[in-house]
Amino acid sequence: MVTRQSLAAVLRVARSIAGSSREDLASQIHPTYLHDLENAKSGATLEKLGGVASALGCDPLALLLIASARDMQINDAARLQMLADEIDRLTDLGLLNRLEAQLEGGSLKSQRSGRSLSEDKLQAVLQCREKGLTQKETANVTGVSPSTVHRIWKR
Repeated sequence: MVTRQSLAAVLRVARSIAGSSREDLASQIHPTYLHDLENAKSGATLEKLGGVASALGCDPLALLLIASARDMQINDAARLQMLADEIDRLTDLGLLNRLEAQLEGGSLKSQRSGRSLSEDKLQAVLQCREKGLTQKETANVTGVSPSTVHRIWKR
């Protein structure tokens, strides 16, 4: 996790290294907002952090990595290795393979609201329907709520 304080310190130093004042960056980020970020009075959205990083000529992930390493009291290389290991773990779990199914033409596909049902539970409900079980029986067998079973059967 990255705290506001660590990110604020990293942003201050990065802006200082770039030799920029808050006013110098005003065309890309409002000076008051940058002041609030640099004083840990405000949290950064991904878009705003991207804007600040771009204005400073650096990668927002590098800023986050440095702030995160500071919060964890480890060096940047150790934090980077932890992130590489985490990416490998997520890749092994199939995150990258399943990612494209969430995007369509570069945009995020919309999703219904409410809790999502695992593919295994969904298949179990459909198999119960094929076997001729009632919705109530299906709910009892699968542990899925009767209203969810009903909604699946209506599809």
